[in-house]
Amino acid sequence: MAINNVVNIDDQLSRTKEVRLAGKDYEVKISDNTDRALTKLTGVDLPKMIEEVEKKMDLLDEDNNAPDYNEYFKFVESNINEVRDKVFETLDEVLGEDGAGKEVYDYYNQSTKTLLNVVDLLQGALNNVMEDRTEAARQKYQNRNQRRKKTAKK
Repeated sequence: MAINNVVNIDDQLSRTKEVRLAGKDYEVKISDNTDRALTKLTGVDLPKMIEEVEKKMDLLDEDNNAPDYNEYFKFVESNINEVRDKVFETLDEVLGEDGAGKEVYDYYNQSTKTLLNVVDLLQGALNNVMEDRTEAARQKYQNRNQRRKKTAKK
């Protein structure tokens, strides 16, 4: 009886994750570049943008006169557009397709809030991939060892 001395690590590791988003399937690479793009957006770009918005709001508040509606609307709109465009760039990079971020935005009724939720869900799903694979491999080898023990007892 031949003993298989090869442990196939490749079967236990994912290099990509199939993601269905906005009615379309994407193959997202599990890589440092993907992690970096998502982390840069959520950990650096968005917090920096929020800080800048708060500073601008403080400047508007310092003025004793309340900003007129048009000024306030332009301020809010420009900041939402800036966030949206940054998410577009990130989704294009993560999904591996130019224009993917805009497609997702259009599919979800042009909602920047939904885009931010998509980024959060993507980041969570990709973080869980390796945990899921590790658990599956643990179960596989645990089951195999249990079968061997039962066979050896007979």
